[in-house]
Amino acid sequence: MLRQIEGSRAVAEAVARCRPEVICAYPITPQTHIVEALSAMVKSGALRPCEFINVESEFGALSVAIGASATGARAYTATASQGLLYMAEALYNTSDLGLPVVMTVGNRAITLEVGSSLPRYRC
Repeated sequence: MLRQIEGSRAVAEAVARCRPEVICAYPITPQTHIVEALSAMVKSGALRPCEFINVESEFGALSVAIGASATGARAYTATASQGLLYMAEALYNTSDLGLPVVMTVGNRAITLEVGSSLPRYRC
């Protein structure tokens, strides 16, 4: 049966069907709705035995995913454009170690603010 759902919810349901064992994320718009839906699924037991880990930074999210993947767990994380920049060092580590990590990257403009009295410049 066809049904219409919001895009972030569709991503969350697709991730859930992959049966991740560890989901780690730091909320950053626009991916927040994805991990909120996944955390609700974990809390309800729908993704048992999945563990949801709320971390303190984007770098921490990917670092947890690296550790989980290194132990053999299916790892998932999500971020947005700015968060991906904060994960840069850990991205290279993931690649160098050859570890499978699934990540959703919600896209938005990356801005650069120069000074408090100057207008915003977009890169």
